[in-house]
Amino acid sequence: MPDQIENEPLEFKFNDSYEGESVVKVWSDGRDRDPETETYRTVYSYSITTPRWSYTDNDIHGVPNEEPNLTKAAQSLFAFLYACQESKPGQENYDSFPPQVRDWAYHFSEEISSLSLQLEAKER
Repeated sequence: MPDQIENEPLEFKFNDSYEGESVVKVWSDGRDRDPETETYRTVYSYSITTPRWSYTDNDIHGVPNEEPNLTKAAQSLFAFLYACQESKPGQENYDSFPPQVRDWAYHFSEEISSLSLQLEAKER
């Protein structure tokens, strides 16, 4: 069970006049300890909520022994989403997310790319 770390989630809103508002949230679930390397890694969760569906997962991990960094976690999520949406069937990242998430990422690919650049600039 991860150690608990208190924080407020990062929230990103995506608006579409046809689909409505989508919200992406990224938060820390605490830290997992790796007994082999004796290091801790932050575990991050995220959710994507649209008017039609919601998807939540916790498959993003921080660098060993690094302080929690939601901006870097969001950068990772958006990089994975972008890679998934530009992949074709049978390619490496195509099945990284369920079909509705892949389609959503394709629809918002320009916004995802722009947000990734903004988050990268924030880290400098």
